[in-house]
Amino acid sequence: MKKTICCTLILCLGLTLFASCSEQKTEKKHKDDTKKETVVEDEKPEKTTEETTEATTSEETTESSIVEGLITEEEALYAVKSYCYLNNPDLEEIVNEGVYPVYWDIDSIDDSQIVVVYRSYTGALIRYYIDRVSGSTYVTNFVAGITEEEERTDESLNIKDYLI
Repeated sequence: MKKTICCTLILCLGLTLFASCSEQKTEKKHKDDTKKETVVEDEKPEKTTEETTEATTSEETTESSIVEGLITEEEALYAVKSYCYLNNPDLEEIVNEGVYPVYWDIDSIDDSQIVVVYRSYTGALIRYYIDRVSGSTYVTNFVAGITEEEERTDESLNIKDYLI
């Protein structure tokens, strides 16, 4: 089960990186062709303004995170999900059954930190406080009716270990 999840996650990440690299090479080639004063017809159908804006924003986010070395929102969510699935092998089945509300979401984000909240099938709200540069992460737990406030746990990790 763990091997299947890991293989699937690695395959998805590889395809994403491959698609990203292909787009960047095509874009660079097109820019080089423009410098040579030759016109190259774009083989792709024209995109709507909304699609172009979304693509540009996504590319800028990816490029800026690579340049700055910051963990993105998408990477944080992916890594926390991977961490949860690896530490609880039954979680995937629980999520797929849909009996209990389980979700992961960005709770807050700033230049130095991303907070991912995981709503467990037990009702606990588990927050992962991620340093965007180092990936160093600590965990807090809050269970309504049981704990009065969010409490830091002994659990800590480096979220970068779960990006692959």
